[in-house]
Amino acid sequence: MSESAASPASLPRGTVALPAASIGVLSLTLATGFQALGLLGRIERGLLTVSAKLGLPGELVPLPREWSWSLAAALALVLPWLILQSPEHWRRLVLWATVLVLLLGWVPVMALAARWCPLAPSLVVVVWGGLCATIYAARHRMPCEGRTRANA
Repeated sequence: MSESAASPASLPRGTVALPAASIGVLSLTLATGFQALGLLGRIERGLLTVSAKLGLPGELVPLPREWSWSLAAALALVLPWLILQSPEHWRRLVLWATVLVLLLGWVPVMALAARWCPLAPSLVVVVWGGLCATIYAARHRMPCEGRTRANA
């Protein structure tokens, strides 16, 4: 059996804290840039349109925008850290998809409660942060995979 160029032994050793923090900060920076360009408003209108098409209440009381950015900041820091701490690529993908589905699941829940918390910043953070963390973990030998990858 031939060894591929990206065998686990040939991957550089990865760390968790600094890459997770960097990915989180860059994700928040991307969300802030999207807001400056007006793209977050388009995403919000799209989410509201989807909830209206589902037959959910049309008039929603907006929650403070600070809640939205607080949620985005928490997700930006926690999601990359969790992904980088998870062994095996499939577990990382399941974790990322689960957080994304839970976040999108809040759209009908908030509509039924006649409230609206802008989820666009969190959505951008989850998509970008999850993608970056997954790619980083795939290209590095993570500390949590010391035994699993080395013995594979």
